[in-house]
Amino acid sequence: MPDAPAYEVFLSHSHDDADTVEQLAKLLRDKGLNVWLDKWVLVPGRPWRQGMAKGLDQAASCAVCIGTRTPKGWFEQEIGRALNRQSQHPDLGVIPVILPGGDRSLVDDFLELNTWVIFSSDISDPDAVHRLICGIKGIPPGAGPDAPTAKLAPLFTVPLPANPFFTERAHELSDLQAALEKTGSFALTGLGGVGKTQTAAEYAHRNRADYAAVLWLRAEKEDTLFADLTALARTLKLPEADAQEQQLAVDAAQHWLDDNDNWLLILDNVTNLKTVESLTRKARPNRHHLIVTQQAQATGAIASKQHLPSMSEETGALLLLRRAQRIPADAELSAADSADAASAKKTSHEVGGLPLAIDQAGAYISQTGCSVGEYLHLLHDSMTDLLDRRGDLDFEHRSVTATYAASLAELAGADSGSPLTATGRAGLPASVERTPETGRAAPPAGVERTPETGRAGLPAGVERTPEIGRAGPQAGVTGAPEVGRAGLPASVTRTPETGRAGLQAGVTRTPEVGRAGLPASVQRTLENPGASAPAVAQPGPGPDSPQQLRKTSTPNEAAAELMKAVAFLAPDAIPEEIFTAGASEFPEALQAAAANRLQWNDAIAAAFKFSLLERNPNDKTIAVHRMVQAVAKAGMTKEERTQWAKRVSNAVNAAFPDIEFSNWKAYDRLLPHAQLCAALIDEYSLSTDAASRLLNQTGYYLSERARYADAEPLMRRAVEIAFQFRRDTGHEHPKQTLRVTNYRLLLQQMGYSNTQIRANLRDLAGPYGLSLDE
Repeated sequence: MPDAPAYEVFLSHSHDDADTVEQLAKLLRDKGLNVWLDKWVLVPGRPWRQGMAKGLDQAASCAVCIGTRTPKGWFEQEIGRALNRQSQHPDLGVIPVILPGGDRSLVDDFLELNTWVIFSSDISDPDAVHRLICGIKGIPPGAGPDAPTAKLAPLFTVPLPANPFFTERAHELSDLQAALEKTGSFALTGLGGVGKTQTAAEYAHRNRADYAAVLWLRAEKEDTLFADLTALARTLKLPEADAQEQQLAVDAAQHWLDDNDNWLLILDNVTNLKTVESLTRKARPNRHHLIVTQQAQATGAIASKQHLPSMSEETGALLLLRRAQRIPADAELSAADSADAASAKKTSHEVGGLPLAIDQAGAYISQTGCSVGEYLHLLHDSMTDLLDRRGDLDFEHRSVTATYAASLAELAGADSGSPLTATGRAGLPASVERTPETGRAAPPAGVERTPETGRAGLPAGVERTPEIGRAGPQAGVTGAPEVGRAGLPASVTRTPETGRAGLQAGVTRTPEVGRAGLPASVQRTLENPGASAPAVAQPGPGPDSPQQLRKTSTPNEAAAELMKAVAFLAPDAIPEEIFTAGASEFPEALQAAAANRLQWNDAIAAAFKFSLLERNPNDKTIAVHRMVQAVAKAGMTKEERTQWAKRVSNAVNAAFPDIEFSNWKAYDRLLPHAQLCAALIDEYSLSTDAASRLLNQTGYYLSERARYADAEPLMRRAVEIAFQFRRDTGHEHPKQTLRVTNYRLLLQQMGYSNTQIRANLRDLAGPYGLSLDE
C-alpha cells in the first residue's frame, strides 16, 4: 500500500448489490471521503482485474459489502484477497459491511478477526454510517453519530463557511490530498470564477480534523499579506504581535510555522509568486502543507498543480438547481423536474460552465422566485445586467462582470515588470483585521523598496519596485453586452449543417464537388484577388525578417489589445494566423507582437497570468471563455465595438485563402470565425470590400461542401454590399458581376428556376434603387 493512499476506502461488492453500494458510496463521498467504487473508477475496455487490484493497492481500507444475494463463495474470495493485502500492509483496515437484509451468517467465522458494521434497516442509517466512517478512519466510534469523531483543529482561520452547494470536484480534491502528502504543496490555477478559492476552502473544511492549525492568508497584494500575517501573530498570541515595528510581528508569524508541525496554510489569490516565496519554501510532506490559489498558470517551484476546468453541462445544471433550491443540496440531477433540468443544462452551456456564473444564476432564481426557463430567457435578452448582479445575500463574492473587468483592467494597466495587483476582495468577516503599515511613508517614484522596510515574504537582498502607474478600469466600463449563444448577437440564428432546404425534388448533390444538379457546361467563377494566402500562417516572421515591424510593444499592451480582438471571435480554437496574416488591421502594439515570435509569446504569457486565455501550441490556436468575451465587450463604447468588429472581420478575411481543395484544412480552421464575422457584418452594418470578400469566400466554400442553406445568406449579403456601393457612389462595384454570378449559381444548385432567380435578384436590387438588366 503506498505511503499516501489515493482512496480512503475500497468498496468491494457483488454485482447484485451494485445499486445499494453506490448509494452507500455517495453517502460516504458527501461526508468528505475519497471512495473507490468500480463503477466510478474502472475504465470501459480496460482489464478489470488489474484495475481492481490497483484500486485495492491505492486504498487505506477495504469495506466488503454483503447483501441479500451475496454468494458465499464470492464473499470468502473477497475477504481472502483483502486479508492477504492486510498481511502485507497491516495498516489496511478490512471492514465487513452487512447491507440491509444481508446474510449475517457469512461473517460468523470472521468475527474472531475483525469487527463489522451492520445496516439493519436502511442504507442511510446514521449509526451504521458513523461506525463505518470511524472504521475507515481508524478511530473509535464513541457514543454514536452525534459524538465527535475526531478533534477539530483548534486554530481555523478560513474566512469562508462550509458551502452546502459545493458540487463535484472529487477528482481535484483527491489529487490535492495525494500531492500534499507527497510534496507538501499544491497550486490550484485557473480563470477567475472557476472555483479555486471554493475548492481550497472545501478541502480545508473536509480535512480540518487532520491538522492542529488551518490558516488562511490573502495574498493578492503585499499589503494584504502583510496585514494578515500581523493578524495571525495576534491570533497566535505571539509577544511580537503588537510591536511598534510591524515587521517583527510578520517575522514572528513565519517563525511560528517553522517551529510547529501539523498545519495547513492556504495562500489565496496569489498574483506574484515572489511575494510568497519564503512561505512556499516552508511546505513539507510531513504535515507542513501549503495550498496556493492563483490565476496564473505558471507555479514556479510548486511542482504539483491542477488547472481547474469549467464544469460540464450536467454538473453545472446540478449546481444551479441546488443553488436555486429547486432540489435538495445532496440530490442528483435526476431528482429535478425535467423542464427545470433541461433549462438548467442550457443555462450551464450559455455561461460556459463557469461556476461563478452558475452560482450567480442560482442565487438570482432563489431570491426572485423566477423559473429556470425564465432566467434562461433573461440571460439571452439582458446578459449585461445579469452578469453584473451578485445578489443581496451573496456579499462574499464579486459578480462575473466585476471579476473579469478587474482582470482586464489590470492587464491593460499593469507594468509587466512589477508585481500584479488585484482589486480588494469584499465580504471578509469583520473579525479579520487589516493592520496598516505603521510609519510607512510612500517613497518617491523610482525609489526601490527592500525587505528591511517591513515587507513580508522576500529573502534578504531582494529588491522590490513600488507599484506605480496602475491604471484602473477604463472609463465607461459597464455591464456585459446583450449577446446570444457563444458570443453571437441575440438576433443571429444558427443554421445546422443538415439544413439544406430549398432543393427541388430530384436534384441530387455530390458533396465532394458541391455541384448538385448542375450541367457539366455550367462554369463556376470565383474571385482571385491576388496570390493565395498560406494555408496556415506561422506566428510572426523571425527577428531578421524584412516583414518584421520596427515598433515594439509591452506584453501587457499587446495582450490587452488581443483580449479585445478575441472578444469578437468564436471562443474556441482561434487560429493564430488570424493575427499574423491580418496583423495590419490591428493597433500598433498587437501588430508588433504578431510580427515577432518573442513578443507574441510574451503577450500570450501576460494573458496567462490571469488565465484569460488558453493555448494549444500544437494546433497554434488560442481559446477564451465566453463570459470573458461578454465582459470585454461591455468595457467598450458602441463606437469601439464597431471598430473592433471591423478590425477582426478584416483580419479574418486576410487569413482566408482562395478557394482551392488544397486549402480546405485552412478553411475548416477559420470557418467558425468567418461565420461569426458574418454576423458582425450584419450587426455593425459593415460594408467594406474586405467584408464583401469574406462573405463571398465563406459562402462559396460552404457551397463547395454542399452546405447550401448555410451559404445562401452569406452570398446574398455579399451581393447587397455590391449593390449598396453602386447606390452610394454611382459606379458599379468592381466585383458586382462576380458576386451576382456566384449567387446565381448557388441558387441553381439549390433548385431555383431561372424565373425564381431573376425575381430573387430583382428583390435584392430594389431597395438600392437599382434595376438589373437580365
